[in-house]
This record gives sequence, structure tokens and C-alpha cells, in this order.
Amino acid sequence: MPWAESPAQSPGLGAYILQDTGSEPGALPLLGFTLDLLWQKQRGGLLTYQAYQELGGVTGALSLHADQVWAEYVPEGDEPAARRLFTQLIRVPMGSPAATRRIALRADLDEEQWRVAQRLAATRLLVTGRSAEGGESVELTHEALISGWEKLARWVEEDRSFLVWRESLRHDMDRWERAERTSELLPKEEPMGELHKLAPAPGAAIGTEDGLAPSMSADGTLIVHRVLDHLVWWDLDSGAIARSTRAPEDQPGGSMDDLWIGADNRTLLLRRHRSGTNNTGLLVYDPATDASRVVADGVDVIELSGDRTAAVACSEHDDGAAVSLLRISDGAPQGKPYVEQDKRHRSGICLSHAVNTDGTQVALYSNNSLRLVDLLQHKVLSTVPSTYTSRSNRLASADGKLYYVGYKDSLITYTELPTGESVLQVGQQIITHDGGRTISVLADGSALQVRPTAPGTNDQIIAEAPRATPYRKPRSTDLVRLSKDGRLLADLEGTNVVAVLDASTLRRLATITAAEPPAPATTTPAILGGGEEPDFQHFFDVAGNVLTISGTLVQQWDARTGRELAHYDAKALLPTTGSVPHTSIGPYPAPNKVAVTVWGDPSVRIVDITTGTVTETVRTTEDVLAVQFDPSGRYFGLMRRGSIVELWRRHPLRKQIGPLRSTAEDSATPTVTQFLDGDGHFLIAANNAVRTYGIEERAVLESYEFGLPPSETSSSSSLFPPRPYAFMDMSKDARAVIYADPAGPGGVLPLDPRAWQRDLCKAIGNRTFTAEERRSLPVRVPAQPVCAPD
Repeated sequence: MPWAESPAQSPGLGAYILQDTGSEPGALPLLGFTLDLLWQKQRGGLLTYQAYQELGGVTGALSLHADQVWAEYVPEGDEPAARRLFTQLIRVPMGSPAATRRIALRADLDEEQWRVAQRLAATRLLVTGRSAEGGESVELTHEALISGWEKLARWVEEDRSFLVWRESLRHDMDRWERAERTSELLPKEEPMGELHKLAPAPGAAIGTEDGLAPSMSADGTLIVHRVLDHLVWWDLDSGAIARSTRAPEDQPGGSMDDLWIGADNRTLLLRRHRSGTNNTGLLVYDPATDASRVVADGVDVIELSGDRTAAVACSEHDDGAAVSLLRISDGAPQGKPYVEQDKRHRSGICLSHAVNTDGTQVALYSNNSLRLVDLLQHKVLSTVPSTYTSRSNRLASADGKLYYVGYKDSLITYTELPTGESVLQVGQQIITHDGGRTISVLADGSALQVRPTAPGTNDQIIAEAPRATPYRKPRSTDLVRLSKDGRLLADLEGTNVVAVLDASTLRRLATITAAEPPAPATTTPAILGGGEEPDFQHFFDVAGNVLTISGTLVQQWDARTGRELAHYDAKALLPTTGSVPHTSIGPYPAPNKVAVTVWGDPSVRIVDITTGTVTETVRTTEDVLAVQFDPSGRYFGLMRRGSIVELWRRHPLRKQIGPLRSTAEDSATPTVTQFLDGDGHFLIAANNAVRTYGIEERAVLESYEFGLPPSETSSSSSLFPPRPYAFMDMSKDARAVIYADPAGPGGVLPLDPRAWQRDLCKAIGNRTFTAEERRSLPVRVPAQPVCAPD
């Protein structure tokens, strides 16, 4: 390749570019894409010095490339995560004015940040590798990015104080760790940051504030405090007294008062509370005129918005507490009062709540959960499990996200409250065989939805289809079923109506109307799955036909046409004298066959529904309730009275494992039980654990212990024992489970211990566990270090 030299007789272009590039790590990729850009500007096959100057040299090419990459590979929704990522990739060394690169471990990053990092590494903006301990890492391609890329240089300046503080904190933590965590190196109780020295006010040392705590203005420029019979206002910029005004008069009968500076930095907001229910009010007080105006009265709890232009008031009623949004300027209500409709969270008592900046969104604490409510839309945006702690009455926001701030002793917690449609209210949800998508029946029964399960993508809708009217709200036993190949979906739309749809597109293929089921005489356990036994069942057989069970009547249907193919009534297997026992009818891994269990009879019969003949009999136990066979027919799971599970082999016939702990200690909590293959591997998701058993090995092969749900850790007692997690479904490879906290929230959880380890180590800063942390974990912590040092 020929090189053209500049007219000024400078060194050759190749040597000039190499000198600009340097020899740092990442120099080769930097050189590569600089030459790529230069080649695009070739003239007659020559790479010219003039073209190189037009690019701005190596650093100019780098900046141009960075801007192009950002525009192409970082969509608007990923910009907050990308910004946080780049903050992790730079540091300001102690005593140095200049920022430098920093290697970030994958354990330092959340999933969103790591996904962005992988995407940008493919563009040569970042470089991925491995740390000395073998952990995945990422860093900037070149030091020149920090000063040469305008966007990153601007971030460095904006975040400089944070970067300096973070480096100082890392330095102090390293010293503390090296000194074996001596208490002498822990931070002392000293103010952080600059102190504002306020001018003395006559009488301020006496402390006669009559219960009115100091208040800071919303913009942080003023502080007001009661001193004797007047209010002193300090200017925080100068520290001088800005003015002194009269204090509001004390109320007869006594009251507990709180004081805030109004949004105009002139008037005051005074909350007055007397003992009793609905005995709190909010006043606007003008110190200049001594006039006051009522914003709200006769409520139980009232909190201000962050900008102090609105108030959120709660009043107690027997049919449920009502929460209202009020405009402070005139006291006018904004929309109708919100009353909780979900019975699990409805209460006649006003519990604690926190408010966002403009007052339109409020976090309500109820049933060991935080409910984020939009007061203008009358809509619950999200429900997040939470234990009760002391808390701020303000919701904090950062990078477009909303956080509930709590504290206990020296611990401050931030709980993210999703604000968009990412929280899906579902009545039933299953996961596809490959674990890549969920199929949900919405909580109101109106529609089916297919969504991806990958992190950050589950707010996307792949397919959606309305259900038949009137909508049937799904019960815990109205399970959505997938065919063996995962292509078809069977959904119970009515008491005896099953819709068959394409599982990918939700295109309706057939509607099956089966025989009306008899009224259930008793409530019975489900077939190896928890919850209540339905009076009507439906599932796919091994050939892809739909089977419906109405009492003892079995009907077989063509899944694509809805045509009835065969039927069989198991009444022929019931005793002719005495009371009629319950029957349990389930699938069997052979064409046209079902397994029939009659309660009180130890013999499980395999029946051909096309001929009505019993082809095989499997003798089990006297109290057998139901059986579930593996795909090969060589093994089966057996449920006995009390929902006790045992695992058997057929040849020779014998119990291999069990009795295991009951899967239905809480009959209202769904569980999952399924064979993973034809080799005797059986999974049970129940009692806060997911365990895989090997029937031939007669042992637990894999176990995931969840511990107590967050909503139950502080609310249980001997009278009300803690409720377990609900398990809704499991992928065919057992690598992902759909779970739910008793308070409601949940979703798809990949059973990936390495990802869990990364998240846990990130939360504790890649250090060793303290003794208290070890005790708090649901399982024993291994002796070897769990987290690699940062």
C-alpha cells in the first residue's frame, strides 16, 4: 500500500499514525478502525496525510467513531444503563486531576449494563477480557476516549465529585480489608461535605421551638426554624438571616404540628394532627399577614409532594381507606379518591405512604408490599414485596426510575418501583418448553399474551389475542396447557369450553365444547400439582389430541378441527354399592390411553378410551389419590393422602423415594411437579425450593433453596405461619421457573447460580460475608470465598 507524504516533508504517514496511536492495551483496535476510516477517504488508492488530518488524527477518528456507535447501538431506552456503565469504566486517582480508565468486572455491573457492554465491545469502543481471578471484565478501548470523546468528557466533569468520592471510598475499604476490618478504620460520625454555618439568632440556644422541627425549602436555599415566638429564616448560600417573621399561634387543645416552606419560599405549610381518627389537617400560613387557609381537614394522614405544590391525603372508612390528590394553591381535588380494589391489599386503615415530586404517584404500604399507584389514572403501576421499615415520605428518582427509600439503624435501602407497563397483572402464566417466552392469561380474563423472557425484553408483546366473552377470570386450577411439541395451546375459556390456539401466534384453530361437568361434591387436591382439584380438566395426549375430563367422562378431540374422536365413561370402574368414590383421571404416555385412579382402590388402571378396555393395572397403595407417569412409562410419581409424594419404578414394581414432604401444606399455593425425561428424573417445585430427584439414584440430584419470601420474613407468627412462594410453571429443561411472592409479584427466574452469584457479590461489593450475613442466607455459605476481590 503506497503512502503519500505531506508537502512539509514530515515523517511518513504510517510512522506518524503509529506515533499517535501509542502502545497501550487496546492500541491495535484503535489503529484498526482509524485505518478503516482513513481507507474510506482514499484517493486513487492512496492514504493521504490530508485525509488523516480531516479525521482529526487518531483521537479525532476515535471521537467520530464513538458518536456513530452511540447513535447506532445505544437506543434511547438503554441510555441510562450505558451512562452508568461508562461511569464504572473511569476513575479519578487520588491526588490526580485527570480521569483514567478502569477495568470493571462483570460482577460490578447489572444485566442491562453487561448487555450494553457486550454490544459495544463488538464495535471496538470497549474491550472485554478476563481478570486475574478469571472473571469477565470490560474496559475502554483507549485512554484517549476520556478526553477525546466530547460526550464522555462531559460526563467526567459532571460526575467528578462522585468519582473522587468513590475512589476515596475504595481506598478506605481496601485499607479496612487489609487491616482485617479493624473498627478503628471505620468511618467516624462526622458530617460529609461542606458545613453551612448559620448566623446566630437571639434565643436560638434556648430550644423553645414548641415541637416545630426545622424545614428546608424545596430548592435547598432556605431553612426556617421556630425560635421563641417567631420564625427565623436563614439563607443557606450566605449563612445570614434572611428575615424573621411571626410564628403561627398555638392551637387550643394541643396538637402535633409539622412545618414546611411552601413552593413559593414565602408561605408556610402547617400540618396539624390531634388524637383520633380523621383528625388531621393542612393549612397554608402567610407569616407576613398572619392569615391562614385550609387545604385539607378531617383526614387521617397527609403528605406533601416533593415540589410542595400538591398534597396526598388519606381518610379512613369501613369499606376501605380513600386516598386523594389535592392542589395546595386552592385545595381543589385532582380526580376522584382512590380506593383499593384488590381484596388482598384493601384496608380501612391509612397506612404509611410516600409521594413523588408532583404528587401524582404514591407508594402505599399494604400486606407486606409496596403498591405504586397513579392517582390521576386510578391505576396500580407495580406491586413490590417489602418489609416495613422507617422510611422517607418522598419517593426518590434517578435515571428515570422511582425508588422508595427506607432506613433501619445505619442501613439505607432503595427499593425500585417500576412505573411503566413492565408489571403485568396475570391470572395464569406458563413458560414455553424452551424457556424463551411466557404465555399469560390477563388477570381480568380479557386476553392471552405471548412475551419474551430475556431480561429487559419482557415488556414486548410478541402476540396477543382476545378471549371469548363473557371473560372467565382464571382460577388457580384453570391451567393453560401446551402440546408435547409446544406448538399448540389449550385454554379453558368457560366451564366446559376449551380454545385451541397456535402457541406462537395465538391464532385460534378450534373451539371445543365438552360435556357439562358435574357439581363437585368436595374439594380435593390436584393431581400432583397443588391447589384445588377442578371439576373439569383438559390436557393434550401424546398424539397431540385434546382430552377433556368432565367428572368421569373422558372425551378425545382433534386439536385442529375440534371434532370429537372418542369418549369413555370411567363409571364402569366404580363400585356398585356404597357411596360413590372420587376418581382421578390423568394422561398416560401411549396413544388413546389414560390412567384412572379410584380413591380407596390401590389399583391404578390404564384404559384405552377407544375400546373402553383396561390394558394394564398398576398396584400401588390404599390411599393413592393420583399418579403421574414419565414419558417412557417406566416410572411414576404417586400422590397419597395429605398430598404426600412418592416416586416409584414399574419393573420391578417398587417405591424408590419417599414419602417426601407434602406439596400442599398450603392448599392455595400452586406448585409444579413434572418428569424431565424418560430416565426417572422428577422435579418438585414446592415449599420454597426446586428439587430434582433421580429415581434410580434414589437421591436429590439438584436443589435450589429460595428461603422465606421477603413479604413473610417479618410478618409470620405461630398463629399465622409464613406463606411459601408459589411456583406456576417450569421450562422443559428445568432451567427457568415462574414463581410468585405470596404478596403477588413474581415472574420468570432463570435457575442460573452463576448469575445469582454475580448479583449477590455486586450487592455486597465483592467482599467476604460478615457473620450476620452468613446467618441471614437461606442456605449454608461455602467455606471458600464466594466473591472475587474487586
